[in-house]
Amino acid sequence: MMRNRLAGADSSVRLGVIAVLLALGWRMVRHAAADFLFDDPPAALSWVADDPRALSTLVRMELGEAGESGDPIESAARLLSVDPLAFEGLSLYGVALSRAGDTARADDIFRTAAEHAPLDLIAHGELFLRSAEARDHRTAIRELDILLRGRPHRASLYQSANVLIRTNVEAAAELGRSLATQPPWRVRMFVHLCETLEKTDVLIALFQQLSASGAPPSLEERRAFLDRLVRDGRVDEAYFFWLAQVPQSRWKELGYLYNGRFRHAVSNLAFDWRFLPARGAKIDVVPDGNASALRVRFFGTRVLFAHVMHLLALPAGTYAFSGSAKLDHVESERGLRWRLYCHQTKATLGATDLLVGTTPWTPFRSTFVVAPTDCPAQWLVLEIPARAVLETQVSGEARYKALQIERLDSEADRL
Repeated sequence: MMRNRLAGADSSVRLGVIAVLLALGWRMVRHAAADFLFDDPPAALSWVADDPRALSTLVRMELGEAGESGDPIESAARLLSVDPLAFEGLSLYGVALSRAGDTARADDIFRTAAEHAPLDLIAHGELFLRSAEARDHRTAIRELDILLRGRPHRASLYQSANVLIRTNVEAAAELGRSLATQPPWRVRMFVHLCETLEKTDVLIALFQQLSASGAPPSLEERRAFLDRLVRDGRVDEAYFFWLAQVPQSRWKELGYLYNGRFRHAVSNLAFDWRFLPARGAKIDVVPDGNASALRVRFFGTRVLFAHVMHLLALPAGTYAFSGSAKLDHVESERGLRWRLYCHQTKATLGATDLLVGTTPWTPFRSTFVVAPTDCPAQWLVLEIPARAVLETQVSGEARYKALQIERLDSEADRL
């Protein structure tokens, strides 16, 4: 009898364990199915009715442009009842209320969410939009800073700043104060504005504000700013902004071609040398006795070379470009030359003779004329003027030094 009772008890335990294991297994299956179907909320919720991930996706779909059926307010409230700390859950509830016209409650919710969740970009995005509409520029820029720190590569945020400041001086000044604190998104923002801002005057004011701050524009920011002024035809202004950052000790050696003897580090700014990366060639400056020389090495591959450039701001007149060249086994169908052309019209003003082979240091000289119209800025470029792909094959080494531009006429000659 006792043995039968024990056997019965053992069977009950085994059945209980099996039941628990089956329940756990079924629970695991349900949650696995819900996880697998998270991007199909109705299907996922049919397996686990209170799955937070599926509920969050459902709310976003109902609020999205797809026009999903359902009540986003009800779905968001359901999400919060299941998981009060769901990421951006409170903000989704606020968006649903705002869409329904309950903006007062929505505003309170967004402020609460932003205060307790610095990474809640829905809340901070809504606060940015509301502050911008209310012309509360300080709050708008503060919220934009938070958004950009969380999503530094989101292009729409930079465009939002563009829209905010392009017609509002106060907003631009507030953005300038924020940029002066050197946030991690500063360079990307300033370069974006240089490329897209419609009004150059707003950009100039922002550049001057940064220049007067304790964090003046970086080399990359100055490059983008000067390039924008030149692109807009404001060459004289660009030149004076560039000149302001040149040490006064160098002013006496400015001339018509700055840094023609390569005494100073190449900045890649407008009105200085610009060395562009070239596959199949290497560009650098090397010592040459007591002086320095530009060196270009080619590695026997095809390269449509035009990667050493210098922007000029020559007034109308007649000029001579000169220097010395030394070649070491330069093999090319066409050869290397210096060419001067107008920035605006691309018309060639003059060019040196084509050089190939091996030569000792040899002087060269070419004269050219800058017309009084349509040529406020000019480019000096070292190039291989290839006419076909086969003519881009080049090897060897070329050096140049003592480059200069001198004026051959005078103001009186042109009157």
